[in-house]
Amino acid sequence: MVSSYQDAVAASETLENQFPGLSNGLLKSALLSDLPEGVILESGSVIVRDNDIISTLNQSDPRIRSQLERNLFFLLEQTATRMIIISEAQATGGKDQKENERELIGRHLAEIAEKAQVTDSELKAFYDGNQEMVGGASFDQVKEPIRQLLLQQKKEALIGEYIQNLGQNREVTLDRSWVEKQYALALDNPVDKARQSGKPTMVEFGATGCIPCDMMQPILESLRMKFGSKLNVVFVQVREQQILGARYGIRSIPVQVFFDAQGREVFRHEGFLPEEKILPILKDMGLG
Repeated sequence: MVSSYQDAVAASETLENQFPGLSNGLLKSALLSDLPEGVILESGSVIVRDNDIISTLNQSDPRIRSQLERNLFFLLEQTATRMIIISEAQATGGKDQKENERELIGRHLAEIAEKAQVTDSELKAFYDGNQEMVGGASFDQVKEPIRQLLLQQKKEALIGEYIQNLGQNREVTLDRSWVEKQYALALDNPVDKARQSGKPTMVEFGATGCIPCDMMQPILESLRMKFGSKLNVVFVQVREQQILGARYGIRSIPVQVFFDAQGREVFRHEGFLPEEKILPILKDMGLG
């Protein structure tokens, strides 16, 4: 008999263990249980009901509503993350009476992100490793733009780590039957189908008209020719698949994500990635 939340987590009654790949965020370590009718998430004072998610869906942009209808779990995770961050911000830093929810969240996350720093050696390493992106410009010419890019990436990483830790350190419970219904819908897409195929997968998140994205297309085709059925090579048009891109944390393009034969992410890169740098990654994944 499971006697506590920690015991339940140890007994593998978590979302990731029962429904792998559904979440990459706060709910990844959530416990599954049978909640009261209509309730789909509980975490302390934070409660989310199924009609809350339907209300959010009905207020969404009509252009992406059909995508969201197949990704109600994504809406749940966004809603729960917002509510739990508000709860944490109020508990740790109070709330200015003049602040609305957006301002409260922004201030709280900004305090976390302000710890980010970029060293000169990191700037030089990025410059040396991304000559295709800088177009022949000298290091001094692009040093500050690179600093801002890396600083933003580090801030986002700190915030992502904070949110991930919230899910691991705070008791969050999901309704098992509701999650089960959403699982099949959410994974009915090219990326998750490839991850479940039992073969290694490379996914390129990009868009037509994006110069480095367009530069990647011949490389993707070359990889398809070289590896054939041994490797899934998937291209996702993020302007058409915004929710799928958001689910995988895509904030800029192009991004290449590599998954092993078990569907686990093993490497991620942002920007143009030459084929000669891709091949060693695939070799490490067992593709000679």
